[in-house]
Amino acid sequence: MRLRRYLKEIFGKDIKILPGKMPMKTGSDEYFSTAFKAGGETFRFAAYVVSSGMWEVVFTRDIDKGKASLEAIGDFDIKQVLEVFSGVKKSLEMFIKKYNPKTFYFTSGKDERSRTRLYRKMAKEIERKSKYKMIEDEYKDDVVFAFQKPPGVE
Repeated sequence: MRLRRYLKEIFGKDIKILPGKMPMKTGSDEYFSTAFKAGGETFRFAAYVVSSGMWEVVFTRDIDKGKASLEAIGDFDIKQVLEVFSGVKKSLEMFIKKYNPKTFYFTSGKDERSRTRLYRKMAKEIERKSKYKMIEDEYKDDVVFAFQKPPGVE
């Protein structure tokens, strides 16, 4: 119950999204990136094409002068974590509006149970509120949350 209340509170919060380049090389010309502040720190969101029509979504926390960490929220309390996810959600909505991708995905490590549970909740929320069908699968050491438009949906 407490998590549900936090989700409603935080996902309704207005997080200011800034344009921002993710400090990473993707090898893709099709690239979307934002930055936002949450929990007093800067986070970066990026989506880029990894193969024909397939986009990977990542987000990181700035840790030191342009360096980023995929260990984005391990030391945050629940309110800060949900504030981060609010920024990710808003960035994801902007990405979908701009590129209207047929398929995109994000991952968490199989050994990161609490992160995977939170990603699963976020994935189900994305599926519920969008035109995408979510598919959860395991690949190597990751849990993959993939989103695909059903045939005939633009």
